[in-house]
Amino acid sequence: MKRKMIAVILFFALLWSFFSWFDRGEKEVIVAQPASVQEEESTTTLAGEKDEEQEEQEEQEEQESSATIVVYITGAVLHPGVVEMEQGDRLHQAIGKVGGFTEDALVESVNQAMILKDEQQIDVLKEGEENRIASVEEEKDDRININEADITELKTLSGIGDVIAQAIVDYRTENKGFSDIDELKEVHRIGEKTFEKIKDYVYVP
Repeated sequence: MKRKMIAVILFFALLWSFFSWFDRGEKEVIVAQPASVQEEESTTTLAGEKDEEQEEQEEQEEQESSATIVVYITGAVLHPGVVEMEQGDRLHQAIGKVGGFTEDALVESVNQAMILKDEQQIDVLKEGEENRIASVEEEKDDRININEADITELKTLSGIGDVIAQAIVDYRTENKGFSDIDELKEVHRIGEKTFEKIKDYVYVP
């Protein structure tokens, strides 16, 4: 009788040992990743974040560059008046919208390659008004002082909306002003394309 009991106990002990060993074999083995793999994943993540930021900046520039502006064309054109244009459009495009120059227009009195700004007025002189060219050239510089301009003024620049205008003001405050217009390229969201659009319309005293 004792032998049978011992045999039964040994049987169950062996059975328990077998299932314990089998259960350990099923457990997941965690293998540490080599440092090079972790570094590669980190680099990939950073690159992805930079790509997303660049895409967001380009999208912002594209949206702001497609904004509508309004300009007023007067003088020696066929249909003087207010016309709606797109950010980045040039004067010759606006002249086309008002019917073109009149026969007596002094065409050289305006720069047809000039990039238009919102709320701008352009007066085309007539022949015989050459003496007015000098007075026009002596008019006050209408470029924007980026060390003093507020957000409303900055938004008149091509490609500059609320976000970038605020970024310019923030950068100016943090760095105690701009020392050169090239510093605008250090402002968040101002890329090379935007800078090229506005560089001729801003200045630092």
